[in-house]
Amino acid sequence: MTGHGSFFPAAIALHDLRTMREAVRRSAKLTGAVHRAELDVLAKIVFRYYARGLADPRRLADIAAFLSSSRAFHNELAYSQTSGGAIDGARQQVGSPSAP
Repeated sequence: MTGHGSFFPAAIALHDLRTMREAVRRSAKLTGAVHRAELDVLAKIVFRYYARGLADPRRLADIAAFLSSSRAFHNELAYSQTSGGAIDGARQQVGSPSAP
């Protein structure tokens, strides 16, 4: 962050949110992301790099667009689009009752 002191994830200021929102919008425009799951993954990437100190929305957007084109992005996207099937399967393996 430029000139804002240390970043504490539990205390996010309005300017932090504005910067990250702008970066997510830019990265969505670059990648053509329109689905909620795609936007969520872009937001996670932006947050991770913002928390590490990168505060330029253009650079954050470029990094998110680049990383979202990787195989890991598509695996996470596929996982996030499942409708709880994996969770119910894991509960059955452990022996917990599944949610209705």
